[in-house]
Amino acid sequence: MTLQRAGEEPRKLTPLPADMATRITIPLPKLSPGRYTLSWRVVSDDGHVVPGTLHFTVVESAAAGGGG
Repeated sequence: MTLQRAGEEPRKLTPLPADMATRITIPLPKLSPGRYTLSWRVVSDDGHVVPGTLHFTVVESAAAGGGG
């Protein structure tokens, strides 16, 4: 599983679960504002490798920006 901020190299996310599960949780590093792509590959119950991608954007919060 990798996380890539636009314009930067992908970072591997660890630790990854070792057991099969319907839902997994991965701790994320602190994310700076920007566009991100989360990519993964899993093995389905029937043995096929299934890739996935999720795109999201982190924006600076109003509190962090010092606005008022």
